[in-house]
Amino acid sequence: MIICEVFGKKIEEIRKISKRIKMEVKDDIPIVFIGGSIDIACSTLNNKLCCNHFIYPLSVKDVKILLESTYGQFIKLHKNLETIYLNKKAIILVEICNRKLLIQSKSEKYEISNVSLSEFKSHLGIGFIQCHRCMLVNIDYITRIDLYNREIFLEVFHKFIRIGGTYINKIRTVL
Repeated sequence: MIICEVFGKKIEEIRKISKRIKMEVKDDIPIVFIGGSIDIACSTLNNKLCCNHFIYPLSVKDVKILLESTYGQFIKLHKNLETIYLNKKAIILVEICNRKLLIQSKSEKYEISNVSLSEFKSHLGIGFIQCHRCMLVNIDYITRIDLYNREIFLEVFHKFIRIGGTYINKIRTVL
């Protein structure tokens, strides 16, 4: 998480700061602005320059809310001896392959052992749909559904994914 103090800055300056941060770091790292103007806070959130904006003075309660709301968007993964925090919105596809969980985002692919698909699904919350016994898809990245051929198209990867026979009715009702 990146916390930027923007007290006394104009919205144009904040846009420049936000663009520079997004160019230099991964897109899925949350940016939080702390400033003194409610107008700038609304503008930064409406333009999606950051994931949250707090107004001075910050209380202990505000900091706690900031951390909980930001890290609630992330899932904690353990890969070898490394701990990774991955933005749930950045996850596009989750599948089981050779008894390993493969998690794909736009830029990276993670391989995790000793985690079942159902266990991982319980940590993701809403926004994901199971389209096959070994696959979950983030519904925000589905660009086309062909119910006749039982396929989901993911524009990000330029590929179709088969919908399992037992999951077609669930997909019909959800989407």
